[in-house]
Amino acid sequence: MKKNNYYFLLGLFLLFPIANRAQNVEVDINLNLKHSVGGVSDFGRDRHITVHAGLTEPDWIGEEEKMKYLLEDLDVYLGRDNGRANFHFSLTDVDAERANYPDIDSMAVAGNFWNEEFENLPSFIKQYESRSSEMIMGISPHPVYPTLKWDGDGLTSTDPKWQPKNIETSSDWVAEYLDKYFAKSQAEDGIQLPKYWEVINEPDMLMMTGQFMVTSQEKLWEYHTQVAEKTRAKLGDKAPLIGGMTWGLHDFFRIDGQGRHKPGYLDMYLNEEDLAIHRAMSETSIPFDSRDNEWYQWDVIWKGFIDKAGKDMDFYAVHIYDWPIWNGNDPVIRSGGHTEAMLDMMEWYDVNKFGTRKPIVLSEYGAVTNYIDQQGLDPARRDWENLKPFSSMLMQFLERPDYIVKTMPFTPIKAEWGNILNGAGEIEKRYPYTMMDKDAAGNWQWSEFIKWYELWSDVKGTRVDTKSSDLDIQVDAYIDGEVTYLILNNLERVDKQVDLNFFGSNGNAVQEVKIKHLFLNGNQPTLSENTFRNAPESITIGAEATMILAYSFANPVVIDETSKEFKYYGESLSGSNGSTPHRVRVDNGALTANVNGVVVPNKGEAMLRLGGAYFWDHVSRQDDRNVITVNGFPLEFNSDWRGEDPVRNIFFGVLEIPIPIQYLRANNVIESTLQNVNTYTNVSIQVWDMSVDPGRTNGATPPATVDVTGVDISPSTITLNQRQTMTLAAVVSPANATNKNVTWSSGNTAIASVDNTGVITAQSVGSAVITVTTEDGSFTATINVTVDDNTPPSSGDDIVIEAETFISTDGTFDDASSGGPGTGVNASGVGINYVNSGDWAEYTINVGTSGDYKVTYQISSPSDNAEVQLLIDGVVVATDAVPNNGGWDTYTALVSSSTVTNLTTGIHTVRVVGSGSNPWQWNLDKITLSRVTTGGGTGGPSPGPASSLVIQAEDFSNTGGSFGGFERYNTGGVSAINFNQTGDWGEYIVEITNAGLYDVEYFVGTGVNGAAIEFILDGTSQMTDNVPMGDWNDFVSLNASEQVNLSSGRHVIRLLGSGTNGWEWNMDRFILSKPATRDSGIQDEKPFNNLSLYPNPTSGKVFIQGLSKNQEHNVRVFDIKGAQYLEEQLNKDHTINIERLPQGIYFLTVINNTETGTLKLIKN
Repeated sequence: MKKNNYYFLLGLFLLFPIANRAQNVEVDINLNLKHSVGGVSDFGRDRHITVHAGLTEPDWIGEEEKMKYLLEDLDVYLGRDNGRANFHFSLTDVDAERANYPDIDSMAVAGNFWNEEFENLPSFIKQYESRSSEMIMGISPHPVYPTLKWDGDGLTSTDPKWQPKNIETSSDWVAEYLDKYFAKSQAEDGIQLPKYWEVINEPDMLMMTGQFMVTSQEKLWEYHTQVAEKTRAKLGDKAPLIGGMTWGLHDFFRIDGQGRHKPGYLDMYLNEEDLAIHRAMSETSIPFDSRDNEWYQWDVIWKGFIDKAGKDMDFYAVHIYDWPIWNGNDPVIRSGGHTEAMLDMMEWYDVNKFGTRKPIVLSEYGAVTNYIDQQGLDPARRDWENLKPFSSMLMQFLERPDYIVKTMPFTPIKAEWGNILNGAGEIEKRYPYTMMDKDAAGNWQWSEFIKWYELWSDVKGTRVDTKSSDLDIQVDAYIDGEVTYLILNNLERVDKQVDLNFFGSNGNAVQEVKIKHLFLNGNQPTLSENTFRNAPESITIGAEATMILAYSFANPVVIDETSKEFKYYGESLSGSNGSTPHRVRVDNGALTANVNGVVVPNKGEAMLRLGGAYFWDHVSRQDDRNVITVNGFPLEFNSDWRGEDPVRNIFFGVLEIPIPIQYLRANNVIESTLQNVNTYTNVSIQVWDMSVDPGRTNGATPPATVDVTGVDISPSTITLNQRQTMTLAAVVSPANATNKNVTWSSGNTAIASVDNTGVITAQSVGSAVITVTTEDGSFTATINVTVDDNTPPSSGDDIVIEAETFISTDGTFDDASSGGPGTGVNASGVGINYVNSGDWAEYTINVGTSGDYKVTYQISSPSDNAEVQLLIDGVVVATDAVPNNGGWDTYTALVSSSTVTNLTTGIHTVRVVGSGSNPWQWNLDKITLSRVTTGGGTGGPSPGPASSLVIQAEDFSNTGGSFGGFERYNTGGVSAINFNQTGDWGEYIVEITNAGLYDVEYFVGTGVNGAAIEFILDGTSQMTDNVPMGDWNDFVSLNASEQVNLSSGRHVIRLLGSGTNGWEWNMDRFILSKPATRDSGIQDEKPFNNLSLYPNPTSGKVFIQGLSKNQEHNVRVFDIKGAQYLEEQLNKDHTINIERLPQGIYFLTVINNTETGTLKLIKN
């Protein structure tokens, strides 16, 4: 193929020097390689080159020439009519025998009338009936849906006026309408049934706003299901495809974004009958304040719709709009990465939930905001803001031809229905998004929108393989006989130079090239058209412009090879249980994801897709700390992701990263380490299975495979103490070997075990051989591991753990670049530092005396949102907020809010974890466990009460449920649980040593009515108690309605949110106590007179003044959380020693046969 170099400027091509080629974007086109996705490879003009209009619209009257030019000359198809159904509903009579219900008999008569009217359409209109075979129809909210608007378009135009009062009436009407107002075959007269029926158009713009639409989300979802079920029951296999939901906003990671009224905002205007109707339509289980939660648009709106109505839909209807930067305020560019993330998220969740995906109908796209609707703006410049996404978004939709089955730019013809009129009926504001506008003489003329249809007027054919070295230069190509259509779109806001590289022409010569270029010249959208005898080798495409090059070859282009595209969906990022919300937030750490079941082709290419919400400043610049690997192989990637700066801190997008095909496995492990806080939503891998290697430029030839020749283990010898861990490194030779995957094994797992990453854990005294084996070549190496006996001596009443003496450590964040040890904590001269969120350290203790132990940390942190968590033998026993004391090395005592209850004698493993949300947590000097009561027994961990037990709600051992389970949080220094919705639960493991009946007391708060707690013991429900409404963070005492019978031994307690509101309760703690621990058992107790403590505060002994020496007295000491530290018979001196108690505030209770009294005691 003979090629020349051209530079495009204002419609002219100028010579572009070859010397500049190295700086250009490389575009490759393989003419002989058919590209199919899900078996679809055709362009599909009837699916994508569509106009937002129907055949029966009055806008065509008087526009015969324009209709012919658009539909015939430019080969455009009719696409959508959402006004017809609403118009016909407004003319529907009410049933004389049934209030607020349509007269079905009159609908049959009206249907026949309108079908006859269709047959009488002017011939210049009727001739284009074949161009409406893929029509979309549906309703807008007023007046078909029961919006309950009591005037204007909320009512029919009949006499008398009426409106539906419930969704049953509206869905009945839709089923009857589709049955009676359309022809069901070509043999019948009348307008044909639409192919797609959208249940309701953009209800989010009206619902519970000043535009008067009274409804809940749940009613909308139920309405979708009713329309689908009734239409299919009425029409059977003649029914159109039913789908929804055409919401106007698709910022899945954001809050609601619309100002809405609370249910009941109209109650003051309603009589009793209407009040009941309004409440039935607006009643919701979704808390009103949840609208301000991030990810509301996904968690509640879209995911909620899929969960409730998705199974009944044939397709999902989607609208996407840019909010332009030009003349904008708070612009949002959704073209590019945002659209990719949105579509990937919907697709992944649909497959995850149903095992397959429903197609998408993109029934509106373009650009819209109030800021480009203003009067006085240049209409041509405004139209450019739509012309840009018309092409850029379409290019993205064309990448998914088997998934996005219909697309439509928002291009109504005249849309006079959208004009805003003054009191005199004059146009005050013209609807801005139209195909036609009036000129100064009052004649209808094309708007700038016509240029988009003129640009795309010729494209058709079979899709062939293309690739761009820059994701911001979108590329696609189609072949129709001798003509190849190459489409380029520039997402960047500057001109771009592009090199065009053709492969597979097999000597077929180019006869001419016609080039159309749609770009902005000043404020004027300009479509230039030029024809050249020689093919350009390089071109320049304008900023945010589109170019279509039509190559005419001497002979039909032969397409004799194939590229079949597949997508493989990753596992849920929430963990193996797949609990919602399926996304994961990672704070300066690594994500690990799995994509399994991949069929690896012999020839082809692959792309990793990481969807999520990322900090733009950190992911958009090249940074060596951003590392992404597949199966251990680091990927090379350019941080210039698809699309331009989103003009927001958050980039909701997809990181698209090429994967060399030889890196792929059937089951793949992806690790992504990105700077700052990022939320990943889903992971997938695209694979192109090609029959031949494609032609590629710019160094894209697949790297050669390098075989493994051997393997060694580092270090070469190891000696460990029991329970200590160490990570081994497999040194594969040569260093540039392609496949460095290895497996690990132990010759004696009872002495030393090893996991699949090479981490050894010393189990018992002795020696074991560890073996590493390469996947490539099965080369092996071994190392001998010796495990010494390091059992610590038995402890006394105080167990002091020096923080730097940990036996193992690890974490999720690599802080080596900041001077830290990598993952895990660092041992300093005093204790441990470089503790990041998720880091942990483990210790071994030998308990000499069983009992309850108080926990005190010597700890320091200048960070907010720092938290320390303590586990004993793998069970969480305490979680505490670490106060910000302004320094890393200003160690102060932090007494845990929880007591380690009934810690048994013998060896235990203690783990301390940095569990707060701040990436940097705290430094630790030591942990002290101080015995406060004596218990009995030996063996494993037995958290549980002797006679009472305080269980911190955040110390659950497991959580789950309908909405993913509880979350931990901190309020006012108190750790607790929240985000508890109906069906969520938390489980707690307790060991009971004193069998009997126990009272249950919750410390709980809620901001809603209808919340309830169900207490489930070992799988059996015991009681359910209603939680009175108060405040979410005001934890008040709630005594359970019944006692529970606890036998000695281990039990699992499950607390379940079982109310009726949808949102449940937050909880600080709950207490199990035998009645005797709350009531002394003394009849007719009297308070002590003149009782006091001296000295108070004290650090040792305290004397109780005012007691009779002629009686015996018992004394108990509790902390402010209710945990008991001391119970003993008082000596005759009436003194007790509290030297072993941690610093803090306590309550001392004295009891004798006739009197009781409680005093406040301060230990300093």
